[in-house]
Amino acid sequence: MARKTTEITVEEWLHEIERIESEPGEGVTVAELSEAWGVCDRVVRDMIRNALRRGWVRTTRVRRESIDGTMRSVPGYVLLRPE
Repeated sequence: MARKTTEITVEEWLHEIERIESEPGEGVTVAELSEAWGVCDRVVRDMIRNALRRGWVRTTRVRRESIDGTMRSVPGYVLLRPE
């Protein structure tokens, strides 16, 4: 998903929700979205900020394995369907 802007349309957002298919109540991390969308972390963070303002994202905490092998609670995001 090559992007020149961090603005995202409702149609694009719905498409991305279907691609990610996160578990209800579970969230995805910036790194996971970055990998799925093929863009850098900065672009994902900007897109999340934009989506948060629109009410398209809910923040949560998720447990992920860190580089040293320990499980850590990190910020996660649940992608919501726009009303």
